[in-house]
Amino acid sequence: MDITTDLNDRVAARQLRESILHYMGSADFYPANSISFHSMKRIIEKNIGEEGSTVHSGNELATGKTSESDSEGLPEHAAAMGNNGSCGTFWCTADEKTSHWWQVDLGMVKEIWRTAVNQTGNTANDQIRIDRFNSKARFLRIVYNGVPTGVKAGHYQFEVYGK
Repeated sequence: MDITTDLNDRVAARQLRESILHYMGSADFYPANSISFHSMKRIIEKNIGEEGSTVHSGNELATGKTSESDSEGLPEHAAAMGNNGSCGTFWCTADEKTSHWWQVDLGMVKEIWRTAVNQTGNTANDQIRIDRFNSKARFLRIVYNGVPTGVKAGHYQFEVYGK
């Protein structure tokens, strides 16, 4: 995970970096052992794809891919804003109805194991929702059911990880 570049546009990465640095600078941070970056990378790469493994890195597959929706608000909130790689833009619907959808076309069938959607500013407790699974797909669709009264469906960024 990159927590060093484009932090002005990547709020979650900036927040994670600040939290890590704060913890490392505190009196609570006294690691008993250390491990080199290359050793950690080998451990992670060894676990990718193994049966039952919960460690998956992979590539982010959705940024910049063709996306569409059944409703769009203003042009600056078009479907393409939901996966353009910037946390400063977002997709949202033109109205407050339920059952609107947004989808991304990965271009071809890909192995996927994790999606993440940044819903900062929504009415849920979690700002970033992460779903983990093992599947193959070309199209991924979010359907916004049960949107609270007075709230338009939408999200800042949708990410798909796999290969």
